[in-house]
Amino acid sequence: MICSSDFKNGRLTIGFLTSGIGNPVSSNLWLGVADAAREHDVNLLCFVGEALQSPHGFKALANAVYDLVGTENVAGLLFWNSALNNYVQSDVFERFKTQFQPLPMVDIEESAVVRHLIETHARRRIAFIRGPEGNCEAEYRYHAYCDVLKEFQIPFAPELVTPPGRWDEDWAREAIRILLDIRRVTFDGLAAPSDLLAVRAMNVLQENGFRIPQEIAVVGIDDTIEGRCATPPLTTAPYSLYTIGQRGIKRLLAKITCRDCAGQEELPIELTIRQSCGCLASSIVHAAAEIAAVNNEALTTAFAAQREALLAEITPILHESPAAAAWSAQIVDAFASEVTGQTSGGFLNALHDVLRQTALSNMEISVWQDVVSALRRHFLPYWSERSDVVRVENLWQQARIVIGEAMHRAQVAQRLHDADQARILRALSARLISTFDIKKLMDILAEELPQLQIASCYLSLYEHQKALTESARLMLAYHDRGALPSLLKESCFHPAS
Repeated sequence: MICSSDFKNGRLTIGFLTSGIGNPVSSNLWLGVADAAREHDVNLLCFVGEALQSPHGFKALANAVYDLVGTENVAGLLFWNSALNNYVQSDVFERFKTQFQPLPMVDIEESAVVRHLIETHARRRIAFIRGPEGNCEAEYRYHAYCDVLKEFQIPFAPELVTPPGRWDEDWAREAIRILLDIRRVTFDGLAAPSDLLAVRAMNVLQENGFRIPQEIAVVGIDDTIEGRCATPPLTTAPYSLYTIGQRGIKRLLAKITCRDCAGQEELPIELTIRQSCGCLASSIVHAAAEIAAVNNEALTTAFAAQREALLAEITPILHESPAAAAWSAQIVDAFASEVTGQTSGGFLNALHDVLRQTALSNMEISVWQDVVSALRRHFLPYWSERSDVVRVENLWQQARIVIGEAMHRAQVAQRLHDADQARILRALSARLISTFDIKKLMDILAEELPQLQIASCYLSLYEHQKALTESARLMLAYHDRGALPSLLKESCFHPAS
C-alpha cells in the first residue's frame, strides 16, 4: 500500500541500485529505467556504488551510498543484480537485499547461443567455461547450457565443463589450459557466460593452433564491444537491457501498488550472428548477387600459369611480414580452389585467417585491399560469360567487406586498449596516493607496471644530486621473469652496471 510519505511533489519516488551507468552496457539499462520512470511520471533516484565486496580495495568505499537508501526517500527499489553480485555468493546477495523492500525480478532466456551451435552448426561436444560459483548470472547461464543439452538429448559430459572460476581474462586462459592440457579433451564448440571470457578463450585456442570456427566454434553472451572487435567477430546474444530496464520499472510499480505481479517474466534474446560460430556476417552475405556457380575447367590451367607471377606481385605488398610468402600462397590457392568449384567458402575462411595474423603482427590491414585488386587484375580477363563475372565479382566484393570490417575492428580495439591503459593508470595513481610506506609503494609498482606493458623496471633513490652518477640506492627491480630481490640487498646501485 502506498502512503502519502511515498510521494514527493505529488509523485512517487523509486530507487535504482547499480555499480555504474557510464559504460555502453549499463547505459542502455539506465536509459530504459529512466524512460520508463518518465513515462509513468515517477521520481527516480539512482544509487551508483560498486559491486559488493569488491576485491579492488578503495572501490568498496563507494558502497557507502547504499546506506542512504531507506523508506524515508524511496517507495521501492530496482536492482541490477549482475552489476552488484560479481564477487559474492548468491546467499550473501540475498541477505544484502533483505535490508530493503522486496523487488520484482526479470528472468532472461539465455540458452539461444548454445542452441544455435547445435541446430545450425551440428556441434555436439560443446565445452563450457563456468563463471564464479554462486554468482547469480554465472549460475543462470550454466544451467541454461545444461538445459539446452537436455533439450537436444545430448549427454552431459562433466569433463567438458570447467570448474567455477572468475570473470577476468586470466581465468579464460586457465580454463582452456584445464581443458586442453590437464583433461586433454576434444570439443568442437565452446560457450562462455560472457563475451570477455569467450574472446580471451578464443585467443588462447588460436595460440594453440586451433582454427576458429572451422575446428572449434565459439559463442558468448552480452554483445560487448570486445566481441565485435574480436577476430573472428564473436557470435553472441545481446541483453535487451533497455527493455529489461523498462519492464523492471513496470514490475516494481505493480508491486508497490499491490497489483498482481506473481510469476516470472522472460525477455526473448535475439542472436547477433557473426563469424566465430561458422556463419558469415549478414553484410558479407548481402554483398553477393544470386548467380549459380559455374565450373570452368579451363580456369585450372589459367591459375597454374599465372600463379607464380601473381605471387611475385602480392608478396612485396606484404613486405612487412616474414610470413608474406606463406600468406600470399594461402590466399591465391584458396581463391583458385573456390572459383574452380573445388571448395565452397574456403577463400573467405582463408582471408579471415590471414587478417587475424596480420592484426597480431601489428601490420596495416589495409594492404589486403591491394591483394584483392591484384587478384582481380590478373584473373578477371579469364571470365567472359556474365554469370562467371558476377560470381567472381561477388567474391571480391565480399572480400573487401571482410577487410573493411577487420580494419574497423582493429581501430576500435586500439581505442579500447588505450582506454584500458588509461584506466590502469588511474587505478595506479589512486593506490599510490593512498599509500605512504616505501615498501608498499614499491610492491604496488611491481604489481601494476607490467599491466602497462612495462616489462622491466629499475627504480633508485638518491640523496645528493652531485652523487647521482656515482651511486644510488635501488628500491625496485624486476624484469619479465620476475622480481630481482638479490639486487635490492646491495646498498648501492651503479647505473652504468
